[in-house]
Amino acid sequence: MPSTNKNTFAERRIAITGASGGLGRELALCFARNGWRVAVADVREAEGEAVVGELKTLGAEAFYQHCDVRQERDFETLLAACLPAALGRRGCAGE
Repeated sequence: MPSTNKNTFAERRIAITGASGGLGRELALCFARNGWRVAVADVREAEGEAVVGELKTLGAEAFYQHCDVRQERDFETLLAACLPAALGRRGCAGE
């Protein structure tokens, strides 16, 4: 059955935790290649920023957000950075 969702990939955004390496990085690359805006969330800033650079090289909109999901405050900060964008009130945080 065809999707009735009117959103295009260019309008979709995703936050990926653990995105500075391994499976998280591969997921970020996959979503970026398909036109998604990506929030790279991780505790390793240098590696996360490197992934953001890779995503931008692909033409994707992306930003790094420090996030240790074991820390409630970090997770809330990640949500705050992404939620306004998801609601269409502004572009991705960090841009």
